[in-house]
Amino acid sequence: MLMGKAVIYVTGIVLVSIALIGYVIPVDEGYSIPEVVALCSTDMGQLGQAFSGDIVKACSEFNVFLMGVYGFGILGAVLMIVGAIIPESSKKNTSLDILKERYAKGDITKEEFDKMKKDLT
Repeated sequence: MLMGKAVIYVTGIVLVSIALIGYVIPVDEGYSIPEVVALCSTDMGQLGQAFSGDIVKACSEFNVFLMGVYGFGILGAVLMIVGAIIPESSKKNTSLDILKERYAKGDITKEEFDKMKKDLT
């Protein structure tokens, strides 16, 4: 289970990293995705959308990209939290399990097993 925990945690880190890169890196004429979406939301952006279908299309595409960036970030954060709080191992070896393994390997005799089992229970 430790490997599964590490995979969940690393996947979360990767998704948050992708979100940060998508949030910061300029994609269109030096503007990042959030900047383009903010520009589309301003009065000038609204006016531009009224006169050009291309601007409407670009604004809607960048809005979808922004939701993807936020989605990756949120999903990554959730996976990192889940990876941090799940238990290290779902099955712990109890002393009785160890005793049974020792008996199965032949490390102890039947009498020793019975005595030790009685001591444990």
